Amino acid sequence: MIFNFKEENIQFLFVLSAPATEDFSKLIVNHLSRGGNQKLITTAAQKLGISKETIQAGIEEVIYLYVESCKRKLSWTDFKDFLVRTGFNQEQAEILSRVYEGQKCFISETLQEQQKSQFPHFSNLEWRLESQVASRSLLHQNDPTLLLELETSEGGTPQRHFLQMEPSVLQSITSKLNDALKEANSVLAKRVLKKFS
Repeated sequence: MIFNFKEENIQFLFVLSAPATEDFSKLIVNHLSRGGNQKLITTAAQKLGISKETIQAGIEEVIYLYVESCKRKLSWTDFKDFLVRTGFNQEQAEILSRVYEGQKCFISETLQEQQKSQFPHFSNLEWRLESQVASRSLLHQNDPTLLLELETSEGGTPQRHFLQMEPSVLQSITSKLNDALKEANSVLAKRVLKKFS
């Protein structure tokens, strides 16, 4: 997988020791939870002998990687493997992956809140199965129909959508969506995505 990030912003991290990487990860957590603390960034820059702008850019770039990984629902091991391929050693990748795993829920919730304000989102789904068993002209008729009431919210305003379909159509849609999800998460799809992104 390829992320559209600036590797030059994190190259200084490749040579950090494990304790220095731990300290840097604390800066990332602080930045995520409280916003940037310029005093801590200045102190870290003095300890490492790097400009505070470089530290700030590194923090923002690693947070960008965390956000993109959450969007793609990467597991801890996938993220760690990505960091190793990027240029981090095993120990650094382990430390940054632990921070990723610890902050994953917070980042995902933040992303969901942003999406809620931009797009309609799912609120509720109610369904009913109706079937006409017989009529005057046909004694043995079985005609099932699935009625769905889908409720979405956009900007706090609920909207209701009514759908009617046969169970076979719903089954077909469900299987196609499951197949598409499996295909999107396959190794081949990730390789193709890597080539084109």
